[in-house]
Amino acid sequence: ATPWYSLFSILILPINSVINPFLFDNILTTGLLSFMNYRCVTLLRALSASLTRMMVASIENIFQRVSDQANWLFLASSEVNEDEEWTDADAVNTHVASIA
Repeated sequence: ATPWYSLFSILILPINSVINPFLFDNILTTGLLSFMNYRCVTLLRALSASLTRMMVASIENIFQRVSDQANWLFLASSEVNEDEEWTDADAVNTHVASIA
C-alpha cells in the first residue's frame, strides 16, 4: 500500500460515504430543482414587470412628444395669415422659427 492509503481510507472514504446518499437521492435533487425553478420564475416575473413598466413609460414619452409637436405645428400654422402666400422654403422656415 502507498503512504496515502491511510489518509484516504480514514478521511476521504467516510466523507464520500456521507455525500453519496445525497447525490443519488431524488428527494434532494427534486427539492433543489423546484427551489431553483421557483427562484427563476420569480426573477423572470420581476424582470418582465420591470420591462413592461419601462416600455409603457417609453411609449407614453413618445406619444407625449408627438402630441407636443402636433400642438406646436397646429399653433404655428394658425399664426400664418390665410392671405399670405409662401413660395420660398427658407422664408417658411424663418417664419416658423420666429413663431417658436
